[in-house]
Amino acid sequence: MICHRRQLRCRSDFHHIQTSDGPENVLSLGLGQPTPEMHPHLLRPGELTPGLLAADFAARRTTLMESIEPESMVLVPGAGLRYMTNSIFYPFYQNTNFHYLTGFNEPDAFLILWKGSDDFGYKTILFVKPRNHHTELWGGPRAGVEAAYTNTDLPISKVADFRREISSIIAQSNHIQTDSNTHNANSGNAKCHSQISSQRSFSRIFGKCVRVDEHGSVPIPNLRSLAELMDRHPEGSRRFEEMREDFRAFAAMRHTAQRTRNIAAGKDKSTGRLLSTKGADGLAYVPVVAGGPNALVFHYVWNQQVLNSAQLILVDAGGMFGGYTSDTSRTWSVNGTFTKPQRGVYEAVLNVQRQMIKRCTAAANLTLSDLQNETKNHLQEECSKLFKRPVTASEISTLFPPHVSHFKGKDIHEAESLSRREVKPLKSGQVITIEPGLYIPFDDRFPEEFRGIGVRIEDDVVIGDTFPIVLTTEAPKEVDDIEAVMKGLV
Repeated sequence: MICHRRQLRCRSDFHHIQTSDGPENVLSLGLGQPTPEMHPHLLRPGELTPGLLAADFAARRTTLMESIEPESMVLVPGAGLRYMTNSIFYPFYQNTNFHYLTGFNEPDAFLILWKGSDDFGYKTILFVKPRNHHTELWGGPRAGVEAAYTNTDLPISKVADFRREISSIIAQSNHIQTDSNTHNANSGNAKCHSQISSQRSFSRIFGKCVRVDEHGSVPIPNLRSLAELMDRHPEGSRRFEEMREDFRAFAAMRHTAQRTRNIAAGKDKSTGRLLSTKGADGLAYVPVVAGGPNALVFHYVWNQQVLNSAQLILVDAGGMFGGYTSDTSRTWSVNGTFTKPQRGVYEAVLNVQRQMIKRCTAAANLTLSDLQNETKNHLQEECSKLFKRPVTASEISTLFPPHVSHFKGKDIHEAESLSRREVKPLKSGQVITIEPGLYIPFDDRFPEEFRGIGVRIEDDVVIGDTFPIVLTTEAPKEVDDIEAVMKGLV
């Protein structure tokens, strides 16, 4: 195991590969998650996940370990399956920190990184479940010990050995970083509690986090949150090209737009059936499909109302691809043609979005809070023209209560430990959303023809040095383009 980064190196002497999963060839039932050999339509030769090699994940681990003190351990539990009832499970979603550091996408795994008191690097071990013929008959192939090593190039051990292995590591550690919820109990023992209910096995296996020394059992002095150390912004233009696949999948909104004509004709009464993933790994979140005044509810997800042909429809949807997420919103007319009031509101929002996307550069030296303030100023100007009277800042707070932007990446709301009031300006390579909107309530303060109209236009944008990169350009948003799509001309 080699990590090529500065002076700190990953040492492969931490653990050897455990015994084979069994006499069966690991290729006979597959290798669990996709591999280039078995899924050449998904992965290029050498890739562990789309666009990333095992060495890329090793570099991420090295970057993390360079930021922590000596005699420290990083403990990252993977997610487990969550069950709807009995043996019926929900789709599996990996813990994003775990996936960011390993690229391993199977349930019930754990990662340990340990940095000693010397300057010779750090040690690594990935705990996985061994292969089980009976389980795989029902749920499909698992990587097991041997294939996990082949895929990730990490030292591997079985989950059953976790408790024994971690006891010796804790004895040598003064600090533990983990992304599970933690608190110091009155007893003095630090306890780890799973952040996700499906990770309960982590709490069972880990038990009480105690260090044993010559004085007996003593609490670990520093049990810390891993989130404070993680910097998960995508690396380089190659990563962005892979991310574009996710956004291309959701350019399928044009097909969604065309289908709304059938809904208006009464042929489809469930707006929740509009979306398909079109090549993405799955949905990144429950989509918003809001017709008419339902768009005034920012996270309207019931998606059960019949659409009115005279109304707008707002769709906020995103997919996952290669462990990264998209987050896109579009608004259009159900019958294919905007009315004059609808077009006025829509173009006001679009004008603001254009202005704010231009500001998404490192040279602009802005924070997310700065973007919000500028957005409200532009909305105030647009609404004053639209309503043909001065609009106050207080009224803009009514018309646009949410924030215009958030970080995104492996999570829809990436880096949530960072406040939007974060004083550091945006950096080149960070990915954010730009999503201005107007949500005009049934309020006598606003012209009657605009009441009940909700519009949001959202794109995913990479902060560039002097020019932004818009990742979601293939989902049309110009009025002429939208109306052409609705007429089947595009």
